[in-house]
Amino acid sequence: MKFVFEPDDLEILQGIVEESSEHLDGIEEGILKLEAEFDSEQLDAVFRAMHSVKGVAAFLDLTPIKDTAHSLESFMTDMKKGLYSVTSEITDILLKGVDILQLQIRQLGEHVKKLEANPPREKFKLSLNEHGFQEFIQEAE
Repeated sequence: MKFVFEPDDLEILQGIVEESSEHLDGIEEGILKLEAEFDSEQLDAVFRAMHSVKGVAAFLDLTPIKDTAHSLESFMTDMKKGLYSVTSEITDILLKGVDILQLQIRQLGEHVKKLEANPPREKFKLSLNEHGFQEFIQEAE
């Protein structure tokens, strides 16, 4: 999948990388707190942060990030409904999902930095697979 961005979008993409990284750090911390002691308010906070990551990714059409975040968000919805209890196995699943998101965001950030070092003058594409960002192309056709 390839998504076309304008040169001015680099600043927006960098902001998304920073904001998403902060959310993911908070999500990871929140999941660990939930494992130590379940608190529905903590689960809500983790859910909202994941929803924010998903929403921004969806807005920018960053499908791999959106899909990963959506899967985790859906799992948390089931937790809120009481379909799953917080166990070490559930915590591991959530943390592995967060690890995948962190990798995807980190890859996006690396590509943005490469582009910032040699800014494109024209529209550019980011190439993605279902796991994340593999390469960047500086000029769109």
